[in-house]
Amino acid sequence: MLAQLARTAILPYADNVTHIQEIVRQLEEYERALDSAIDALRDGATQPTSGMSAGRQRQIDAMRRWAKKKAAAGNKRAKATFRVGGITPAGRKQLSRSMRKRWAAKRAGLV
Repeated sequence: MLAQLARTAILPYADNVTHIQEIVRQLEEYERALDSAIDALRDGATQPTSGMSAGRQRQIDAMRRWAKKKAAAGNKRAKATFRVGGITPAGRKQLSRSMRKRWAAKRAGLV
């Protein structure tokens, strides 16, 4: 009686066992693929790269040309001897005088 009960209890799960075996087989296949990918990455990391793309090479060449051009031009900003913008000392004195005159006139009008 017990053997018959055990058989009937296991038989409904027979399909699940084959599904589980299939899942295990797929996982093992996936594991092999991952191992081979890791090995390829490790081998690639120890060897220098064969070269860079043409686009990246053009970028690097352009940066080198730009740096060479800037070095040849020198630092023109440091060579400038005049001040750009601002107010001269003479202009500051004139402004100060005119402001004093203006405020004096305002005070005279208010008082």
